[in-house]
Amino acid sequence: MNRVARVAVGLIVGFAAALVIGRLVISDPTSPISEGVGVDTSFPAVDHDPAAAADLVRSWKAWRMGTFIIDGTWTRTLDSGGPLLSGPVHIVQDPPRRMTQRLGATVEWFDDSVAACEPTTPDDASAAPCVAGDTGMSYQQRVEAELAVVVGYVGGDTRIYDVGRGLLPGCYRAELRVPALGSPWGRWAEFCFDPGSGALVSSRVRRQSAVDVEVDAVTSTVVTGADFSSP
Repeated sequence: MNRVARVAVGLIVGFAAALVIGRLVISDPTSPISEGVGVDTSFPAVDHDPAAAADLVRSWKAWRMGTFIIDGTWTRTLDSGGPLLSGPVHIVQDPPRRMTQRLGATVEWFDDSVAACEPTTPDDASAAPCVAGDTGMSYQQRVEAELAVVVGYVGGDTRIYDVGRGLLPGCYRAELRVPALGSPWGRWAEFCFDPGSGALVSSRVRRQSAVDVEVDAVTSTVVTGADFSSP
């Protein structure tokens, strides 16, 4: 792979990793945050519960190792008002393969390789500009590296988030306890995991000047090779 391609793949890997850690999902009608209800701007203080933090790490691992297809919508609500920023999400995961389509861009991991395509426009829909290459890490290694980041966020005396349980089983709340510029979990976050598929199915994040939510649904827990074709 030439130098330009290596740089491009490096940027893809960093961008994709940020999406993974910062991924927000909201879904079913029983969720404390559901589509059509509006953005909840109440972010209660969190008392740290080490057991909840450990369960969050376990749930995060189950999510990354699960097999499922997800469809949903990402939305950002700005504190300043104005129109919502919104777009579709489509995820197919069957380790060691994962494809994410978010706001028109596609990133696909296949064990130690990654490919990414930018979104097309109505004026130029012939083909998306794509780059691909090796990451130097297997899927399992990437999951372990990601979990190490999560553990650093929520574990021990040097953690940057206090973690508690949410209103429903499988839900966790995280509140920033020390300054952390650029943390993808923002100042406060809630994550809810589906007990069947392990998928992350409900979350919101309070950022500096906006609230990000993503409304998703697990549409299948059976994945075939054909499901990785772009819809």
